[in-house]
Amino acid sequence: MSAPGSSVYFIAPVGGGLVKIGYSTNPSRRIGALLDASPVLLEILCSVPGCREQENALHTLFIKHWSHGEWFHPAPELLAFVAATKLAGGLPKDLPLPWPRRKPFPSKRRETDRRFAKKTPEQIAGVLIARAKADERRKFRDAENAEWWRARARQKQASAA
Repeated sequence: MSAPGSSVYFIAPVGGGLVKIGYSTNPSRRIGALLDASPVLLEILCSVPGCREQENALHTLFIKHWSHGEWFHPAPELLAFVAATKLAGGLPKDLPLPWPRRKPFPSKRRETDRRFAKKTPEQIAGVLIARAKADERRKFRDAENAEWWRARARQKQASAA
């Protein structure tokens, strides 16, 4: 289930702020990269052996505190879970694994994604299909508009000549 040496980690800025729930097969290198890339000083709240499925389960468990990507608002419920996990030295064995999906939300449209938290996978799929169809219609309409403007520009050039 998990690669040897892989872990699930919790990171937050020193002094508080959003909490990142992540997974890595090489935790020390991943955490070092996060520390190098961050504009603020980060601290490792907890790092325990784990797998990607457990990370996804944690994302789903704390979905109501989601901010963006793998970052979550530091709700007391989340911070208490991190403290308990650190004290126990591992994740709970009865952590419910989510239905297969990489991210807690299918898009970055935050206000829409919060509504997805209450929908079934079939309902989410329907919404995503409707969005894809709308995007296709929009692309077609934009192409028609662009062609119309090109034709108008050619007409003006022809009449000016």
